[in-house]
Amino acid sequence: MCRVHLSGTGDWTLAAPLLADLLLLTAAEHHGTAADLEECLTAAEALPLPGMADWLAVYRRQGCPPVHHSPAYREAYDPHYRVLRTAYGGYFPALLAAARLARSGRPAVVAIDGRCGSGKSGLGDLMGRLLPCNVVHMDDYYLPPDRRAENWEQIPAGNMDLARFLQEVLEPAGAGAQIRCRPYDCRSGTLREGTTLPARPLTVVEGSYSQHPLLSARYDLRMFLTCAPEEQRRRLERREGAHFAAYESRWMPLEERYIRQCGPEKGCQLVIDTTGFFP
Repeated sequence: MCRVHLSGTGDWTLAAPLLADLLLLTAAEHHGTAADLEECLTAAEALPLPGMADWLAVYRRQGCPPVHHSPAYREAYDPHYRVLRTAYGGYFPALLAAARLARSGRPAVVAIDGRCGSGKSGLGDLMGRLLPCNVVHMDDYYLPPDRRAENWEQIPAGNMDLARFLQEVLEPAGAGAQIRCRPYDCRSGTLREGTTLPARPLTVVEGSYSQHPLLSARYDLRMFLTCAPEEQRRRLERREGAHFAAYESRWMPLEERYIRQCGPEKGCQLVIDTTGFFP
C-alpha cells in the first residue's frame, strides 16, 4: 500500500475521479485480517517511540478501533492523501497523462512498451477499466512463421507483423475511426475472426515492440515499463510455470536485443520502474 498526496496530483478535475476510482478498486481488492493487523501492531510496539507500548495496550483493550490523525499532526502537516495499492499509486502518473489525452478533443494513441513481466498488460487493463478507450495487444500481431525472414531472430521485432498492425490499428485509431482487429492464433497459425472496436477518443496499445521505429511516430504518448532482473524472473516464473524456460532461453533475449538496438525507452515521456509494485 502507498499514500498518494493530493497536493502533487496536478489537474484536480482529472485527478479527483481517477483517485476515487483507484481508492474503490483498492478497497474491493485488499482484504486484511486480524492477524495482519496484529503483525503490524507488534512491529510498531518494537519502535523506540516514547509511550508507544502504553498506547498500544490501551488500543488493544479498546478492540483496535479506526485510528485518526491527532489534532497536533493535522495542524503541523495538513495531511491530504489517499491510500492505494502500491501499483495503483505508481501507475497514477501514467493514468493521469492518458486521461488528459482522452479529454483533448481529438483522437489520441498511447503506447505501453517494456520488458516482459514489467506490468504492461496490467496497466493497459487498468486504463481500459478507468478511461474511455480501446485497448489493443501487440501479442495479437505475431507474424506467421512461414512469413518470417530466415534470420528473423537477429531482427528486432522480426516475429511481429508490424505492417498489418499499422494498417489495422494505428492508422484508423489516429484518424478517429473504428478498428477492425484480427488477432493471430499461434496454435492454429491462422487469423481469428475479426473484432470491431468502436471509435473512441483514446486507443491504448500495450506490448513489447509497440514502439518499434516503424510505429513510434504514430503515438501521442509513449511509456516504457521496466523492473529489476531478479524481480522479472520471479514474476515470470510464477506466471509461466513450466513455460518459463522458453521465456528465459528465447523470448527474453529477443526482447533485450530489441531494447538494445531500438532504444524504445529513450523516446518515452514516461519511464516507470515497477520493481516494488507487486510484493
